[in-house]
Amino acid sequence: MTRHFMEIVNQKLCICVDQISDQAMEMLLKHSWPGNIRELENVIERAMILADLEDLYILMPRHFTFTPIKPAESNEQYSTEVLDIKDLKTMVSEFEKRVIEQVLKDTDGDKVLAAKVLGINLSSLYRKTKRYGIEI
Repeated sequence: MTRHFMEIVNQKLCICVDQISDQAMEMLLKHSWPGNIRELENVIERAMILADLEDLYILMPRHFTFTPIKPAESNEQYSTEVLDIKDLKTMVSEFEKRVIEQVLKDTDGDKVLAAKVLGINLSSLYRKTKRYGIEI
């Protein structure tokens, strides 16, 4: 099913990410998939966009935006004391800005295509570029 979704995404976005590493496939197999097939399709599409932004033709574990939880770990208590939400928000914002800039560069400034690749509507793209001071 993973390879089927990869073929669909390659055609839809006109990219060529046609391989998946063994580690990435293992990650997908260990995930519980609470959203079932739709979640799998969305995760694969996002991962392929990230891989394409890096000019890679293979999906690696770092391209996936979820962390598989092993059954033994699911009951463990995690301390929130080590998390600094402000820093996390800053890091996420910086990453989002870099991704938007890269997608705009890769689409030669085509805002409609960039929004499609990012999976957001055009007005969201305009709002985010304004927030991050990205010239379009």
